[in-house]
Amino acid sequence: MSTRTTYLPGVPCWVAVFAADPHAARDFYGPVFGWAFTGPGGPDDSPYEATLDGARVAGIGTLPEDAASAWMTNVCVADVEETARRVGHERPTHSRPGRGARVLRGRFRLAG
Repeated sequence: MSTRTTYLPGVPCWVAVFAADPHAARDFYGPVFGWAFTGPGGPDDSPYEATLDGARVAGIGTLPEDAASAWMTNVCVADVEETARRVGHERPTHSRPGRGARVLRGRFRLAG
């Protein structure tokens, strides 16, 4: 399998799971995916960063106890400011049903 080092705009470029118990998530996902772990301090400040064959592949972060576990997928964009502007201002229409999202987190760069 080849190792990807760059991503085209619109392509997922990082994933992280957020769990109330990141240690349990590490113990579960490690054997399921064959991941090794470093931590803390992944690119999304996760307690653990998962690696596969030495390549960084995912993060495991902490959720508050009353929240449900969830996966977050980050998508590469060519121009973060333009993308944020479009997300924040374009509304869904019949001809463009997929738009009208909200920016939930401000600008940040993933390491690597």
